Amino acid sequence: MKRLGLYAAALGFMAFAGFPFYWMFITAFKQNRDLYVGAFDTQHVPWIFNDPPTFEHVRFLFGQTDFLRWVANTLLVTVAVVIITVLVAVPATAWRVSLDAGASASAWASSSPT
Repeated sequence: MKRLGLYAAALGFMAFAGFPFYWMFITAFKQNRDLYVGAFDTQHVPWIFNDPPTFEHVRFLFGQTDFLRWVANTLLVTVAVVIITVLVAVPATAWRVSLDAGASASAWASSSPT
């Protein structure tokens, strides 16, 4: 019974975490009428396709915007941030470890009987 509760909680979390991805996928392929009719038609179900899916928005994204340039810029900034972080963090960590090693060596030397 305890395991059933764990699985139910995991399933609930997966639904909660996965719903935004499902929503983005569905809305990317909906027609404009299907996206905006819900405010006026109470029979409209927003989380399914009420009209046939279309590639109109995907064609617009890749054909009439600079989306690929934006993705390339994002990747460039991401790689630069990772490189800068590693260049700062590795020497700082080495310096901190050398301080700890020196402190423990001197503490050991001062506490050992001669």
